[in-house]
Amino acid sequence: MALFGPPDIEKLAAARNLRGLVRALKRREHKLRAAAAKALGELEDPRAEQALLAALGDEHTQVVAAAASALGKIHATAAVEPLIALISSETEPQTLEAAARALARLGDERAVDALSGLLGSDLPSLNKAAEDALLALGRGIGAEHWIERRNFERCVELGEQAVQPLIVALQSEPLRSGAGAALVRIGEPALEPLLALLDQPHCAEILRRMGAKAVEGLISALHDQRLRPHAVVLLAQLGDQRAAGPLLELLDDPATATAEVYQALALLRHGPAAGHFVKALHGDDPAIALWAARALGELGDPSAIGPLIEALQGDDRELHAEAARSLGRLGDQRAVESLIRALQKPYLEEAAAWALGEIGDERALEPLRAVVEQTPEHIFCPAREPYERLLEQLGDTEK
Repeated sequence: MALFGPPDIEKLAAARNLRGLVRALKRREHKLRAAAAKALGELEDPRAEQALLAALGDEHTQVVAAAASALGKIHATAAVEPLIALISSETEPQTLEAAARALARLGDERAVDALSGLLGSDLPSLNKAAEDALLALGRGIGAEHWIERRNFERCVELGEQAVQPLIVALQSEPLRSGAGAALVRIGEPALEPLLALLDQPHCAEILRRMGAKAVEGLISALHDQRLRPHAVVLLAQLGDQRAAGPLLELLDDPATATAEVYQALALLRHGPAAGHFVKALHGDDPAIALWAARALGELGDPSAIGPLIEALQGDDRELHAEAARSLGRLGDQRAVESLIRALQKPYLEEAAAWALGEIGDERALEPLRAVVEQTPEHIFCPAREPYERLLEQLGDTEK
């Protein structure tokens, strides 16, 4: 080293020359001062405390940041108040970040308010430094902050205390996906708050995604007049058999025996509901009658044949078609003659032809042939496929 040249900071640090590094803090070149402050921090020698505290008043940001960082590394407890004051007065991100990380090392509760003030910074590194410091101090950071930062993993870690802010976040389209995924992962603690808001579509969707975990709560919601319609729809979508009994009880009261309840029981294929379905075939609500006809075909109960044949009569064409399809699903030959007659009605031709093909009775062969032959080749004939299938089943090669 030249006699009056700049000090070699690396050599001074390697020699653990504390006095030489402290003298370097007073050099004119700010890069040398910053390097000296950094080196003093790496030495972790508490005797450097006063020199580093003085360096917090340096005119250059790089030096101040290095001194703040070094004070944290040497665990200078006397630096807590100066570092807090630095955060309150400083605007340079580099300095603020260094002060925040130093305060995290020092672990003093007095720093909490100053560090909290740094949360929400537009600068990711500064915001992260404040977050890490507060967490190191054992101070929780509210879910609202993590939601704003799109850090939903932290929300999951917070668990129950994050539920309400996450539910609020569902109203924001940019936040909805992350908030919803976090609520699903939080699970049990989120159920009750979400159930209370079941009539809000986004909350209902989260409950649907929770699957089986939500079923018991949704069953309880059947007793709430406001929530009941939404609970019925979700229980139908989830398809959990635990819901069948409670849903069936709703059919005992005309006020709660809605089309949605019949639909849910139909989708659940709940056998004990067959009696209610048969009765509903001849009720005043066309939507309920339609679901009843569909359900009776799915349940496989032979006692439904007669009521479904009767349902082919009347004025409700949509019900006629659904009853015909259900007779086909049941596959009972007692329905063949009625379906052959239904085949003559243009609006029932497709459903009746399909049902006859499903049953596979040879009595249907000629009526289906007649429909096929009466239909020009270039026009779609719904009876053609059932007719050809029946021919194959019966071993008839004539087309």
